[in-house]
Amino acid sequence: MSCITVTSRIGFAMARDGVFPLSKYLRWIYKRTKTPLANIFFVFVVDSLLLLLQLASATAFNSILAIATFGFQVSYLMPIFLRCTVARKTFVLGEFNLGRFGVPIAIIASIWLTVTSIIMFFPSEYPVTKDNMNYTVVIVGGVLVLAATYWFISARHWFVGPKRVDADPTPLPPGHVASEDNMTKDVSSEVATSRLFAMARDGVFPLSKYLRWIYKRTKTPLANIFFVFFVDSLLLLLQLASATAFNSILAIATFGFQVSYLMPIFLRCTVARKTFVLGEFNLGRFGVPIAVIASIWLTITSIIMFFPSEYPVTKDNMNYTVVIVGGVLLLAATYWFISARHWFVGPKRTDADPTPLPPGHVASEDNTTKDMSSEVATSRV
Repeated sequence: MSCITVTSRIGFAMARDGVFPLSKYLRWIYKRTKTPLANIFFVFVVDSLLLLLQLASATAFNSILAIATFGFQVSYLMPIFLRCTVARKTFVLGEFNLGRFGVPIAIIASIWLTVTSIIMFFPSEYPVTKDNMNYTVVIVGGVLVLAATYWFISARHWFVGPKRVDADPTPLPPGHVASEDNMTKDVSSEVATSRLFAMARDGVFPLSKYLRWIYKRTKTPLANIFFVFFVDSLLLLLQLASATAFNSILAIATFGFQVSYLMPIFLRCTVARKTFVLGEFNLGRFGVPIAVIASIWLTITSIIMFFPSEYPVTKDNMNYTVVIVGGVLLLAATYWFISARHWFVGPKRTDADPTPLPPGHVASEDNTTKDMSSEVATSRV
């Protein structure tokens, strides 16, 4: 689901600017739901074929996963590297910035991302055979060759880059959707930090007053950021001690994503079926049927996250996800009945609730999790 969401947005943005040979079809917008249906179905078909690939070859499927990770790495590396090199003096700082630490951190991040991106090409086992070979370098090389060929033969004669309706008067290709109709809204990349900050802001945790503290100069919750970095580093180091435990952590992450999608979708087609307010981006009359199908699918796949990956099950290949999730639920329930139920009333909204917020709360105009305009999001894509 997340792949379809992200890929369809990027594909739509590129098709909108005429990058692909069949762009006029991929950028077509269905007026009733204001969505690029052809693009979404195209991404769905490609994603489905890639998932089916694991039935034919586990090696090829693992290479596809490595390519996905490599792609994420490079998508972070390119803007960060340009930030600390050619754009070092011209880069315009936004409200959320790291101040004088920005360039040093960008240099460290660039080196780290370069090294880890190269590691994505390494085989996972030794000695290397045709069955455990990492074909990521072959596929990435093939894509680069095709892209370079397409550029020199055709694209370099007409492609001038993405269009911005707020800065470029040049007409856009037919089928372009203006920013107010664009589906490419911004999504925060600092998911763990922003979620933890939001919960600490409302006093959920015992040490919330520290986790919601804002460093005024950069307007960022520094204690929160360092706490998340420390926890993430410990979880990554866990694989050095136990591959089984680390795999369980990965399964928990997937399970968490599944449940985070399941809850609002399930409520959309049950208790909120008649009261749910449709936004500008909606599926019209297909919304509820799709929500029902998605709820069933997410429920089944979430349960599968608890299954062991091998048989017979031993202590070395056991999937401990159910143990960890059960432990977290037990701790959360205990904390709720002992303390939180006496004072926690849910998240506060400054635009709708006059009840005072806990000390250290940051109003929306100072919040780190701002929404950027769709023009900025589009130009970044």
